[in-house]
Amino acid sequence: ANTPPVRSAPVDWNVLLRSKNLWAICAMYSGYSFGLYFYLTWLPTYLLNARGVTLKTLGFWAGLPLLVGACSNVLGGFASDWIARRKGLRWGRRLPAGLGLFASAVLLLVSLSLQSPFAALIAMVASFACADVILGPAWATCLDIGKDQAGTVTGCMNSFGQIGGMISPALVGWIVGRWGSWNVGLILTAAAYLFSACMWLVIDPEKPLGFGAPGADLQFILSGDDPEAKTN
Repeated sequence: ANTPPVRSAPVDWNVLLRSKNLWAICAMYSGYSFGLYFYLTWLPTYLLNARGVTLKTLGFWAGLPLLVGACSNVLGGFASDWIARRKGLRWGRRLPAGLGLFASAVLLLVSLSLQSPFAALIAMVASFACADVILGPAWATCLDIGKDQAGTVTGCMNSFGQIGGMISPALVGWIVGRWGSWNVGLILTAAAYLFSACMWLVIDPEKPLGFGAPGADLQFILSGDDPEAKTN
């Protein structure tokens, strides 16, 4: 006999929009996106005009943060699950994400104080890599709190999170055009990363939103157990 499809409960938008947890996730991701879009839009121009990078090497230095960030993205996911198995979801999600964003803010500020272009570029690459550590914990947290409505929660995080991504290119460009300095834009980017780090003190991955009947408990996945085997 054919098994009927499992349907999730309808989204309770009242519960969703009144959730402090969800708004903290959206705010956190917006701060992260503010920094991300500086790298995606203004980094090549910054490297040319402020750090004296030549056109010959510009592609390498502008692409290196994305390459290193892809690696730290994967490592952040592994670290999050490793900590969660031992200390629970709250520490497993908060610790790597919060520390990564804090380190990112510090490294970006350090890059401003370095006279050597090479040292400053290494600090900026490291800053981007630390920020990308959050991606695994952030998306996993949406699963943790959203359960069978995780798609709705991730959609909210990703959509509202792009507010920072929209503001960043316009604001940094205006600041550079108005004052002719990149420092204020980079300080604001570091502040956005620090704001996102603070949001992880509010986000609680162990507090589901409470949409109807919850889906499969992700603790089974973290522990390596098979949830179907538990019912047989």
